[in-house]
Amino acid sequence: MFQKKLITEKSVSAESIDGLRDILESDFQPKYFTTSLRDLDLHEDGTVTAEGKRWHCTEEFMRKVAKAIGMPINYAYKIDFALFKENFNRRKTLDCRGVKICISRGYAVNVCKADYFPARTVDILENLPDRFRNFRFNNAAVSDSSVEISWCDEKMQINPQPGDTILGGIKLTNSETGSTGLRASLFTLRLVCSNGCVILDEKYSTRWSYDRRMTYSLSLIHI
Repeated sequence: MFQKKLITEKSVSAESIDGLRDILESDFQPKYFTTSLRDLDLHEDGTVTAEGKRWHCTEEFMRKVAKAIGMPINYAYKIDFALFKENFNRRKTLDCRGVKICISRGYAVNVCKADYFPARTVDILENLPDRFRNFRFNNAAVSDSSVEISWCDEKMQINPQPGDTILGGIKLTNSETGSTGLRASLFTLRLVCSNGCVILDEKYSTRWSYDRRMTYSLSLIHI
């Protein structure tokens, strides 16, 4: 089993785009530390060190560490930390690849390839197409692993029966800490319940391009 003193991931919601920007540019502004897999050291107190730096870890970070050395997750959860660490130390010496530690709120939340380079959500917000200006902001959820933002189009309404209104909209999901990359999709929101009920999660999705022939700005326009 992983260490018992791992950090619990955190998530918050934003009620406006300005509030979302404040969250993304403060507590949830990601940082990165590039090192090599063999330079990572795991500790029983729930921390990881690399080149003199130390961070507390989340469970997702430890899952990605297991994946990095080819350790099956089911096996990783069944063994104690001492055996997990021994497996890691033996395997990491055979692999000198570069890795990037993704840091959120000061905690290590993921480990990715050294060339990991995500789309920044604040850049996405600054480069939204004009059609977004006509939509109503619905909600946004930000966590250590991802952000999800949705807008509703008040003009795209379906009313199967009186009082049962369904709105169409656009949802953006992104991660700057190694989870699912930037994706835009259509969704529908049913306004029967006071808190809304999403009945169709996504359709006609388009994703962030990792094609290295495309520039960062061109990839933002593509989405």
